[in-house]
Amino acid sequence: VYGRYSLEVEKFLFQFGVRAENTNISGYSNGYKSNGYYQPYDSVFKRNYTDLFPSASITYRKNMDNQFSLNLGRRIDRPPYQDLNPFEFKIDEYISRKGNTNLQPQYTSSVEFVHIYKDKLTTSLGYSHINDVFTQIFDTTETSKTFITKTNVATQDVVNLFINYSFQWKRYSGYINLNPFYNHYRSNFGAGRDLDLAAFV
Repeated sequence: VYGRYSLEVEKFLFQFGVRAENTNISGYSNGYKSNGYYQPYDSVFKRNYTDLFPSASITYRKNMDNQFSLNLGRRIDRPPYQDLNPFEFKIDEYISRKGNTNLQPQYTSSVEFVHIYKDKLTTSLGYSHINDVFTQIFDTTETSKTFITKTNVATQDVVNLFINYSFQWKRYSGYINLNPFYNHYRSNFGAGRDLDLAAFV
């Protein structure tokens, strides 16, 4: 369910929206796993949750050459089916891949400031905070083999700058892009195992 409201006042354009989503997941998987002997397992699970995703945007057209925008929003990224399926896929004698039925969706809250000059130069500066980031890990709890799986490990903060310039010369056209960004991951796995990793690209 989605609703949006727009209001234009002189040089300002205001837009507000909200989206409501309900998710229902039902999974059923059973069989036998072998740890030197066969052991039955049951991975039946159900999940039901409802979320609200608000958004807001303010656009100011100062003149014919300059336009400024401020955008705020929240979104969800759900894990795909194969990342939830607990079935074990054998890669080789020592490594297998399997899904994680406890994997949760990740949520992103973002804010972005955009400036457009003469419809040629676009500059934006954005910040995003992501909760419950899911990523691939190597699980070595079983000494005889390693499992590749996905799990929710951290929060992620991202700061990004985007610059795009397009040009036209005679019959030729082109554009130049610049997109540096900064990533910062944080997580606490317990037992003194903390993750605090930052990178600038």
